[in-house]
Amino acid sequence: MIFDRVENFKTYALGKYWDKAFEFIQAQHIGTIEQRYELEDGMYASIESYATKPAEKTLFESHREYVDIQWTISGGETIYWHDSSKLKIKKEYNTERDISFYESPSKLGLGLQNAPGYFCVFWPTDAHMPQVQLDGELRVKKGVVKIPVSLLMGQL
Repeated sequence: MIFDRVENFKTYALGKYWDKAFEFIQAQHIGTIEQRYELEDGMYASIESYATKPAEKTLFESHREYVDIQWTISGGETIYWHDSSKLKIKKEYNTERDISFYESPSKLGLGLQNAPGYFCVFWPTDAHMPQVQLDGELRVKKGVVKIPVSLLMGQL
C-alpha cells in the first residue's frame, strides 16, 4: 500500500505504466465526465461520484489481476487498509469483476483520509474499504486507475 501526495508520484519510480497512470490522474478535474476511460495495454480508469457511508455499510475488497491507484477529485473519504491474508472471505473471488470481499474485522485497520491532492495504491495483498465517511456523509468525486499487475511488476 502507498499513500502519498500526487505531486510525489515520481518518488516511487515504478516504470512507464506508473508514469502514464499519473499523466492521466493529473489531467483530471471537477468537470471530468464520470465514465470508464480505456488507457493502454489493458490499463483503464473510471471516474465516479457517490455519497460516503458508515463503515458498517461497506466491505473490504481486494483484486488479483489489477493494482488500484485511487485518488479524490473533490470531497473526501476514509479508505481503510488491512492485510487481506488476515481477513475472512465473505464473497469468493469473482473473476469477471476481479474482486474478493471480506468480513470486517473488529479493528478496521489503518484509516487513510483520502482528500484532493492525495492518492492510495492497493496491491493484490491489500484489502481496502473505500467510501467510508470522514466526518458525516460527503459527496465524493473520485478516480481509480487499474493497472494489470503483470505490466506494473514487469517494470521493476
